[in-house]
Amino acid sequence: MNVDLSQGDALALYEYAKRLLREHPDGPLPGQGLPLPDHDTYYRQPVPNSRAREAGAARIGAAVGAYFGGGADYADLCQTLVSVFCPPWHELISVLEPAISGVEFGRVLALGRRLTRTGTDRRPVQVGLVLLQGVAEAEDVDCISALAILGNSFSPSVVEILKRMPDPDTTLWWIARRTTAWARVYPVEALCRTTTDPAIKAWLLRHSVTDDPLSGYYAGEVAVSCDLRGALEVPEPDEALLDGAEAILHAMDRAGGMGPGLEHYHDAVPVLRRFLQFRESPPLRAALARLPPGPRDASP
Repeated sequence: MNVDLSQGDALALYEYAKRLLREHPDGPLPGQGLPLPDHDTYYRQPVPNSRAREAGAARIGAAVGAYFGGGADYADLCQTLVSVFCPPWHELISVLEPAISGVEFGRVLALGRRLTRTGTDRRPVQVGLVLLQGVAEAEDVDCISALAILGNSFSPSVVEILKRMPDPDTTLWWIARRTTAWARVYPVEALCRTTTDPAIKAWLLRHSVTDDPLSGYYAGEVAVSCDLRGALEVPEPDEALLDGAEAILHAMDRAGGMGPGLEHYHDAVPVLRRFLQFRESPPLRAALARLPPGPRDASP
C-alpha cells in the first residue's frame, strides 16, 4: 500500500470522513464530525487582519504557481499551505486562477485530487477543492461529497464543483441529508434553484428545514421552488408534510433578513390559512394576523 507522507503521517481528512460514514451510515454526523483531526494545528494559527489575510492568499497563489512552474515540489507546497491563513473558496479563486493559467488540464486535476484525497489539514484540502472547480470528473464525486459533510469547511466549495458537473442533484441531495447548519445551506439552496426531481422536492418540503436558525436562509426558497401552496392543497396532507410546512413557516416568520420572510412570500396568507385548518399554532396565527390580505390572498 502506497501512503503519501508529504503532509506527515496524520490521518487524511478524506480517510477520516470515510470512517465516519461507515460508523454512521444514515443522517447527519453527530456533531458534524467535529473536531476534525487537524483541530489543534488548524486553530493554533490566529485569524489575521485584512492585510495579513491578503498576504497569506498571495503566498498560496505563489506557492501553487511555483509548484506548476517547477520551482517547488509537493512537500514544499504543502508546507506553505499549512503555514498561512486560507481564505474562503471565493477569495482563493482570484489568487489561484493566475497560478494555473496555461497549465495543462491534467496537471491541475492531478494536484487537486492529491490535495483533497491525502490532505491532513483543511488548508491544503480547501486549495485542492478550488483547483477541482471546472475540472473535476465523475470519479471525484465520492471524495468531494465525503469531505462536504465534515463541519462547515468544505460544503460551499464542493457545491460549486458539483454545480459545474452534469446531473449534480442526486449528490447535492445526499449532502443535504447528511449535513446540518451552514453545510446544509449550500446544497439546499442549489437544489431549490435547479432540481425538478419530485422525490427531492418532497424531501425539501418535509425535511430540509429544521429548528436550526440557519434554515431561515433557504426556507423561503423551499416554499416557492417546491410549491408549498400546491402541496398543501391535497385533501389530506401527510403528517411529514405538515411537520415540514410548520418548520418552513416558522423559519420564514423569524428569518430576520437571512432569507425571504413571510411578508415577502406571495402565497403567505393562503398557505397559513390552509395550514391552520389542520394544525393550530398561536405564533403562525399571529403571523397571519400581521399580514395584509391584498395580492397574497389572490388565486394564482
